Amino acid sequence: MAKMNTSVIVKAIVGGAVFPPFMGHISDLWSMSVGVLTPVPLFIFILN
Repeated sequence: MAKMNTSVIVKAIVGGAVFPPFMGHISDLWSMSVGVLTPVPLFIFILN
């Protein structure tokens, strides 16, 4: 159980470091509203 918890923490840290610049890049290319909607497919994936 501790190994699984540790992997979740590591994934959260990496996601928090990688995803915001990606959202900023999408916002620069299109618009801020598209950049804010960028994580929606990931949230849907997580909910499944």
